[in-house]
Amino acid sequence: MRKKLVIAIVGPSGSGKTTLSLYLKEQGYNLITSYTTRPKRDEETEAVDHYFIEESPEQIKEKIMNGRIDTVAHTEYGSHYYWTTFEQFSNTKPNVYVIDEYGLQGMMEKFPSEFDFITVYLNFKGESTVNKGRTSRDNKRAKKFPLKWYDIVVRNGYDLPKEEFLTKAYMKIKKAVIQKQTIFLQSREGQQHFLIPTEMPNIYEFRTAEDWMPIYCTLDHDRNIKAIDADGGPYLAIGSEIEGRKIKSFVPLKIYNGADKEKFTFATGIEFEEN
Repeated sequence: MRKKLVIAIVGPSGSGKTTLSLYLKEQGYNLITSYTTRPKRDEETEAVDHYFIEESPEQIKEKIMNGRIDTVAHTEYGSHYYWTTFEQFSNTKPNVYVIDEYGLQGMMEKFPSEFDFITVYLNFKGESTVNKGRTSRDNKRAKKFPLKWYDIVVRNGYDLPKEEFLTKAYMKIKKAVIQKQTIFLQSREGQQHFLIPTEMPNIYEFRTAEDWMPIYCTLDHDRNIKAIDADGGPYLAIGSEIEGRKIKSFVPLKIYNGADKEKFTFATGIEFEEN
């Protein structure tokens, strides 16, 4: 079974964590919204910024310690509790999770077999617009890891346009997601093949490693693909399992020949069933 992929976003208050996480949600990623006992701020929205729970930190702490809340990560910050649960994480989409260094370290140590991580640090330079109380709490919680520890470091600050920050961050994260989600297939004749994630949920493009080219497909009279028998590669059919995921269908993916949108070929896409 493949691990659930978590894009862990870390950074000081005002560095753009929420802005980036909401942008990634617009791109089709699964945004993890944490629960908290902290009161909602005027500018915040329920179920967008957090799920605001009207219970005391002491009550929540007791439930967590007794296992009545099945948490993935939890932390106490500014005298309030923040936590997430397993059911919030998707098996099929990258999960975007804004988390602090201590919660991230605990999650990585506790669940090495359940989750795979892309760690992102927002390196904010400039004058923060958040209140000094939140900034002071950040300073007391000194950064635990050096920048080189993170998979991705994204610069943000008052001199960087918002659109440029989001575009650069997304392109770096998208590249890392593709690398993490690529599925390596066993071959019959020593030739390696890959499944590369597409923009469509649960759909991968079938490629060969020899020249990183798509595996082209032939459609029947109903424009369907029944099975794949790539040269030197694996034989795949509907119902076949790859790393615990069952093939639901084959999908013809249009590949255009250069700028001419009238000329295209079909590459082979594989759609997996929802886990």
